[in-house]
Amino acid sequence: RLKNAIQQVELEKNIPNPELHSLSSLADVTLTSLASLYEPDDIISTGFKKLNSVLNGFYPGELVYVGGRPSMGKTMFLVNLALNMSTATPILYFSYDLPPKRLSARFIAAVSDVEPGKVLSRQIFGPMLLQVQHHSKELQKLPIYISSDFSNSVENMREFVEKQIAEKGIKVVMIDYVQLMGSLKQRNGREYELTNISRELKRMANELNICVIASSQLSRNPEQRSGDHKPKLSDLRDSGSLEQDADKVLMLHRAEYYGITTDGDGNSLIGLLELIISKNRSGPIGSIYLKRSSTFAKISEFAGFDDDIEISMKRMSEIDGLIGDIPITFTDNDDNSPF
Repeated sequence: RLKNAIQQVELEKNIPNPELHSLSSLADVTLTSLASLYEPDDIISTGFKKLNSVLNGFYPGELVYVGGRPSMGKTMFLVNLALNMSTATPILYFSYDLPPKRLSARFIAAVSDVEPGKVLSRQIFGPMLLQVQHHSKELQKLPIYISSDFSNSVENMREFVEKQIAEKGIKVVMIDYVQLMGSLKQRNGREYELTNISRELKRMANELNICVIASSQLSRNPEQRSGDHKPKLSDLRDSGSLEQDADKVLMLHRAEYYGITTDGDGNSLIGLLELIISKNRSGPIGSIYLKRSSTFAKISEFAGFDDDIEISMKRMSEIDGLIGDIPITFTDNDDNSPF
């Protein structure tokens, strides 16, 4: 007890005095910098037009979680997202789930649209082999850097990320997946540890001015939920801090996994990946559909339903009240992505 008391006193000694700002001075700074808040160069395109139209892309300083149950396509989505974004943005990809060779097979499979298993087992011959070799050359041009250090704590990660920002100009950090990360602060159990990880990731995004995108496992609640089994924000696993810290939360859902092949209007859901925007600070929430290939490797735009973007108008009215007369434009311009 004495030791703990001494440590607490030492901690309190090192607490800096808080800075005090007047509202008027902060308002002046904010008003003079409003134009730069929405500079096009700051926006990181997702490479998916319909997703951009809802999110308007990602921004530096944001923490984004991509949630899903097993077999929903979290790694597939992150790989395709990385490929899209890397045409204009350097990416640092932390793979805690797959070793480097298996992850590289996912990237090769995505650009050439072949089954990842065939890439790994070298069951590629003839025209398919030429196709893979051709598309693999495209990967060499993309600024995607992979780290698979399984011993990396979130505290050590920050130092490594800073180095890669200085050396390679990293603007986006991807993590697959957050529940496999560790922290030096784990004395109060796993929930506390994950809370610390999430807050450190958000702090890293803010202070290093990068976008952090991390996949997350979900609880078993969607399986136990009757009906369509769609995930909810509260299904983020192990810690409520994930949904609190996140600027955006995207949920992945494949209805066909649960034997649901059509929607209420009779539209086919086979081969579709529903992307549910469950949280979007200062933006709309809703759902869009993307299409996955039969190889489970490539994700592309879906142009099937006439109106497959379902936006919460209640959320839009809330936002209108918040942003007042500040002009925000949603764009679907994404002509730079070859994938």
